Amino acid sequence: MRHISSDSAVSRLSRSHSLSTYWLGVWSPRMSKIETAAPAATVDDKKDNRSRVAEMLQGPRKKRKSYVFFALSKDLSTELGGQFEGLIKSGFKQLGVSRPQTAEELKRGFARQISLMVYDDDFLPPEEGLALLKSMKMRVNEASTPILFLTRDPTKLIENYAKVLAPFQENDDYLDYRKMTNAEIFNRVRVAVTSGNKRRSRRYRTNIDLSYSLLGSDKEHQAKIFDLSMHGAMIRDESGRIFHDAEQLRLSIPLGRMAELADGEYFKLSGRVRRTLMIGKEAGISFEHLTEEKSLMLARIITSFANAQNMRRPPTLKIG
Repeated sequence: MRHISSDSAVSRLSRSHSLSTYWLGVWSPRMSKIETAAPAATVDDKKDNRSRVAEMLQGPRKKRKSYVFFALSKDLSTELGGQFEGLIKSGFKQLGVSRPQTAEELKRGFARQISLMVYDDDFLPPEEGLALLKSMKMRVNEASTPILFLTRDPTKLIENYAKVLAPFQENDDYLDYRKMTNAEIFNRVRVAVTSGNKRRSRRYRTNIDLSYSLLGSDKEHQAKIFDLSMHGAMIRDESGRIFHDAEQLRLSIPLGRMAELADGEYFKLSGRVRRTLMIGKEAGISFEHLTEEKSLMLARIITSFANAQNMRRPPTLKIG
């Protein structure tokens, strides 16, 4: 027979009495304050708790690694591929390097976070290659992924690019590697990795109509200046013509309401095409043969636009 202590018996009797008085509806001092029990945890609650505990034990998640892709043709890969890889590994240790050999390998690589795509336009046939790059740009958050094209035929590249990737031209650029030394090519890639193909020079947004002609030709073409600085401008051809690198241009800008800034109705400048944007109809030019008088006039025009832009900005409220 199991021995039951007197203390245990009293405890059980007390619990039994409390339950009896509760179910019979008899008031008791023990019931002067009724506490409601917390609801039992559900299966989902337990899963959430386990997930939170697991996350805390894992610590902070690692940031996704970014990669520089080099999609190079066989010839260029043999000549420069290893040096490109060494450039990134020695100068940008936080970045990984990927060198796909086929279209399928390149496509699979789109799942990674791409810092820069260096693409040789001989890697794949033009239509197939540009269509594949467009599929990359169309992925979520990938539209701004910069592409640096390596080409032997800039005119053909620009023509093909304009048909497929024109909406994405802001972050893309190219270089004609036939006209560059290896050191110049590596430096351009280094700059592209650092800046993402973005230009750093300060320019003022404008919308200036002008006409231009090529050196040695009297035929005029209509265009607009949409960015302007003391050293150059970005112009857009309005007549369907394609710009070419190193072209020398004669610019004629009608001053209109700014005529009071000068002695004549037109401001004439000489320029050279330094960089053609991917669609070919836009180009970056540098001004040449600027006399002191022309530099002063250019400064007046830029100041006029700068003041107008500052007046359109909302006032800034400073506190303290």
